Amino acid sequence: MSPGEARDSWKALMDSASALISDAHTVLSAESCGRAKSLTVPAQEDLGKALWIYEASERPWSEGSGTPFTADALERQGRTHEEIHTSPRVR
Repeated sequence: MSPGEARDSWKALMDSASALISDAHTVLSAESCGRAKSLTVPAQEDLGKALWIYEASERPWSEGSGTPFTADALERQGRTHEEIHTSPRVR
């Protein structure tokens, strides 16, 4: 991905995590603790993916490079929420 694509993906993941945490807070205020907790799981997943992207792209961003790169951890371990929750994975 290009540094610009990485930045857009990082921001989208951070925005998604923030929205999920905000939703969890709203649900918690309605005294639905279990549902609130369940919203924090995909938020943590999005934060993890954002961290992988940030770690891989920090240098290209800082240098202003336009050279495409790969976020190796995301390529190796990143899965969609649906993949995570519908298929078992043994490490």
